[in-house]
Amino acid sequence: MGRRGHGARRPGARRRDAAAAPENRRSDDDPDRARPPGDRRPRHPRRRASSRRRRHDRRAPARAMSRRPTRTVVQARAVIAVVAITFGACVARPPSRPADVVLIVIDTLRADHVSLYGYPRRTAPALEAFARDAVTYDDAISPGTWTVPSHAAVFTGRWPSFAGAERVPGDRNLAMPINDAAPTLAELLSRSQFHTAAFVANSAYVARALGFARGFDEFADWNLSTANRVEHAFRLWLPPRNDRLFVFMNILDPHEPYDPPGAYKRRFPGRVRRYGTVMTEL
Repeated sequence: MGRRGHGARRPGARRRDAAAAPENRRSDDDPDRARPPGDRRPRHPRRRASSRRRRHDRRAPARAMSRRPTRTVVQARAVIAVVAITFGACVARPPSRPADVVLIVIDTLRADHVSLYGYPRRTAPALEAFARDAVTYDDAISPGTWTVPSHAAVFTGRWPSFAGAERVPGDRNLAMPINDAAPTLAELLSRSQFHTAAFVANSAYVARALGFARGFDEFADWNLSTANRVEHAFRLWLPPRNDRLFVFMNILDPHEPYDPPGAYKRRFPGRVRRYGTVMTEL
């Protein structure tokens, strides 16, 4: 009895103090703890105590569980960042400028005498080089048997029976113009703000009077009898501005009367034994 002394506690008092401790125990680090006036000590966040406990916790499963949510959040943020960057780049990128359109027709050129399509002699090395970076069509069939309806079909995308531009009945030298109800490629591209120009060697049949100049801002058809002249006229015209262009070129060099350059005459000796047209032989 005498050993308890002045400051000794009864056994029951210790249990009551321990039960009350969770409510009243607040360290000096607790930011919610009431502080006396004038106390300017810095408040320390609670996470110091929790990080201290985590640092001394050596249990591997608990450590793995504590990292997994962090990794998931980081991965999710990375995905969101990639999506945001990709979407932002798509929105910020200005619309691409439509490509220029160049249409070249080599009048009366026979595919079966072009090396690009299997002819044994190298008759078209430039076309072969171009085809290596292009798309070729091995079974393309002309919808017409001569210049006017064939060009009209190319210009309108319609059969000659609708596009018109066919031969006048009873006269093999006259043709009817393109049907006004069939819009031409030049007209459609002109409406889409393309600058349109044509350079025509076969001015007798790819003619203004037959409707082939419809939709073109410039239609050059004078004294362009050879491919060199067509190319020269195009280069003189080629505008220095950034307009979108639609250029049509008609080349007539293989047409009869055929007069190849000297170098080609030496490579392919011999004379043309006969020539004619499908219409005259039927």
